[in-house]
Amino acid sequence: MKKKFSTALIKELCQLLSEECAEVTQRASKLSRFGHKEIQPGQPLNNFERLRREKVDLLVVFDLLQIATGNEDPESPRTFRPEWHKKQDKLVKYAELSVSENQLSQLVLDELKECVALSRKEKVSLPCETLMGRCISTANGPAVVGEYDHEKGKYYIAYDDGGVGYLEEKSFTFMD
Repeated sequence: MKKKFSTALIKELCQLLSEECAEVTQRASKLSRFGHKEIQPGQPLNNFERLRREKVDLLVVFDLLQIATGNEDPESPRTFRPEWHKKQDKLVKYAELSVSENQLSQLVLDELKECVALSRKEKVSLPCETLMGRCISTANGPAVVGEYDHEKGKYYIAYDDGGVGYLEEKSFTFMD
């Protein structure tokens, strides 16, 4: 049974999602007006990379909203890179500030932290058709998923250290 989160958390995540959408819109407009290679004064990244980062921020909030509502989007990417965790940490940091300013309840902050924890522990059961080529974290270390062996009911995997084998676990976490 999935955890039921409060309407207050869902509203907060919807507000954050709308802010992220506005930031993607703004960045796309800058790219359209000034080109993808342009770097604004005082910024280390070009317009395309800044748009990509805003997209990542939007997807992180969308992922948390999926968890909070108990809904799933089969087309939603489950790409966990360090920048996803960094954005999640930033969301928690600013939620803590909002609590200290009496703009957000402690309950919503606690639920947000729980959603982040659930997001970081997201597991996928085997078999899953969209895994080939994906980077995963297994009990034996990082690996890349190969083809699914229907006879054995397992995926071939290649470990970062050059080893190969079958994915023995029933679940794993995405790294890419």
